[in-house]
Amino acid sequence: SISSAHASSSFEYQVNVNTSLNVAVSSPTVSLTLNPSITPFASTDLDVTVGTNNPWGYRLYINADSTDLTNDTYADDAYINTLSSSATESTFTANQWGYRISELSTGVTADDSITDTDTKTNFYPFVSDTLIGQTSVPSNEANTKLTFGAKVNYERPAGVYTLDFTFRTVPTVTTLNMQDLDGDVCTATPTIVTDSRDGQSYAIARLEDGKCWMLQNLKLGSKTATMTLSGSDTNIAVNGSFELTNRLADGKFPRNTISEDPVTGQPSYYYDSQAYYCTDNYGCYYNNYTATAGSMTSSTGAGTTVNYSICPKGWSLPTGGSGGEFETLATAYGYGTDSGSTVAGKLLVASPTTTTENINGQYTPGLLLSGYYNSGGANYLGASGLYWSRTSYSTGRAYYLDLNTSGVNPLRHNNKRNGFAVRCLLQES
Repeated sequence: SISSAHASSSFEYQVNVNTSLNVAVSSPTVSLTLNPSITPFASTDLDVTVGTNNPWGYRLYINADSTDLTNDTYADDAYINTLSSSATESTFTANQWGYRISELSTGVTADDSITDTDTKTNFYPFVSDTLIGQTSVPSNEANTKLTFGAKVNYERPAGVYTLDFTFRTVPTVTTLNMQDLDGDVCTATPTIVTDSRDGQSYAIARLEDGKCWMLQNLKLGSKTATMTLSGSDTNIAVNGSFELTNRLADGKFPRNTISEDPVTGQPSYYYDSQAYYCTDNYGCYYNNYTATAGSMTSSTGAGTTVNYSICPKGWSLPTGGSGGEFETLATAYGYGTDSGSTVAGKLLVASPTTTTENINGQYTPGLLLSGYYNSGGANYLGASGLYWSRTSYSTGRAYYLDLNTSGVNPLRHNNKRNGFAVRCLLQES
């Protein structure tokens, strides 16, 4: 007989989230009864069913500690080997066994090296840790039907020959570029995506406001070289470009360019539409001119929302002010009806090294107390979180989200020259 035992699955996933994955077999044991004179060959089926809510599906493997069926009652020669090469029932070698994949649910595929996908007639040698089924989408009850076959003659002693199998399932993890993201991929469960411009990965999730947000601060920018952003990968005009240059090396902080007034001899402050500064834990600080890819200027008037930003193509900087996307986000977590400290707790994540937190079954937006940066250096690290919008409050100021442990205010405004953090949200129709 051929026996199969079902063992529980274990796996690791990139994000610490509740991703379900389960596997079941139709029977804990499948058996064949063979008689060399009457039934020298026989076969039997086993269904392996997998369910997962992982957006990219699963991979199913078959494992065993040996390739031989053994009879523990007798000496070492009481075994039945796996096939040495593929065989049909008519070409099966005596005292060997093999298996084939006889049927797959719609959407399930397998490694062609172990199955004749056209006729389903060939049995194959057993190799441990072989892929026997996979999907690229979630599944409720995706099925892989295995057929086990064996043939005997009088050279082997009578008795029960067994081999225990383990079916191992792992979630499929794929690289999703932010620039190509389908909104259906973004759910309440965090997903890891990649910015194709620099290979930086971010967690994203659909939050309580119904929109898909980054759960980490933008880290776009090189400390040593200028990045040329184009309309093919960035939220700017299709035929446009934007130069992103780290100005810290020449003393030009995200707040402004400092020069000496030729008449008074006093420092003069000008905005720098390319300036930013990055940290390891908190992401990068951009002045509003840079965050909006130069579409915001010192003459952009009150209430004007610009279209462009340094967010990936298909993503945008949030709108600000009354009715803006920052206010909608805060309101979804209790702003306007709950105490400020409670709202802040729901919006915040405790540590810059943590992607997100699960509070009573609800994932936080993961906003950080990343402070801000200006010509005087970093300020309020660990005390405040300041995030730019793309809406102008006045010619010199823009709206931003202000967050600290005691409260949140999505309607504040500040000098466009200061360096704040950036979060992007997916543009969806």
